[in-house]
Amino acid sequence: EYAALNRRDLDDPARTQALFTLNLTHGNLRDTAGAAVYTFSKMSDPAVFRLALPEQEPEAAEMPVSIESSGKTVFRVDTARVFRNPFGSELRFLAPKEVLRPGQYQISINTADGRYSRVYFQFRIE
Repeated sequence: EYAALNRRDLDDPARTQALFTLNLTHGNLRDTAGAAVYTFSKMSDPAVFRLALPEQEPEAAEMPVSIESSGKTVFRVDTARVFRNPFGSELRFLAPKEVLRPGQYQISINTADGRYSRVYFQFRIE
């Protein structure tokens, strides 16, 4: 179901404009004390994830991503797509709010060649 939503809704900015967006970058940033923090009650269902990629990727390429919590996968989508933005490439996908209960999360990109095997996007839901 979410594969179809990701394909249809992300092509039309009008469909995602009102949705809650989690903008994430990988690694630790100097000006933050930890993972990005989002409030569960403010999130829409579904939520839009936008992951800033460290490498340029072909637009419309698809990559599998997993959202994990406490070492377990809580959501996976095989068709997260690459979009261009003014600063490079980003991976976008929709995920259901119901899998994002308060807690710590990590997103990994699971490419077959393993080039993103050490790239993680961390966030917390309160």
